[in-house]
Amino acid sequence: MLGPRLSMLLAVAAIASPALAAQPFDGYYAGRLTCDAVTAKPIGPLNIAFAVTLTGGNATYRRAIYSPDGKMHMTDETGEGKAAADGAVTLSGRAEFMSWHYDASYAGKIAGDTLELVGKQHWEFTDGTVFDRPCKATAKRG
Repeated sequence: MLGPRLSMLLAVAAIASPALAAQPFDGYYAGRLTCDAVTAKPIGPLNIAFAVTLTGGNATYRRAIYSPDGKMHMTDETGEGKAAADGAVTLSGRAEFMSWHYDASYAGKIAGDTLELVGKQHWEFTDGTVFDRPCKATAKRG
């Protein structure tokens, strides 16, 4: 016969264990983020490394932002979001530097070991210029 303390510990462990277990999509997904060129400002198309970490239904990401010539690291876009049990992923993030900032939103789904996202960056400049930049990302779990 189990003692009352041991029975209680086993009951708590049984209730808590599903929340503590790894989710089926947990992992590190690395790939590329691509975004359209912008005509409102001299911003060319983007094709850069992009990675997302999924843990227990939560998502985080960070990616570098470089000067237009690609030589200087200026800042980072960072964000977070959620990953649902069906593989749906939503991310929101932000980047800012001297005369501009943007808010990013991406959404998509995991199929197999591949995460596909589409979204946009909503840019605002101190001179009043505002525009949305379409983007997409593909990343593989590795």
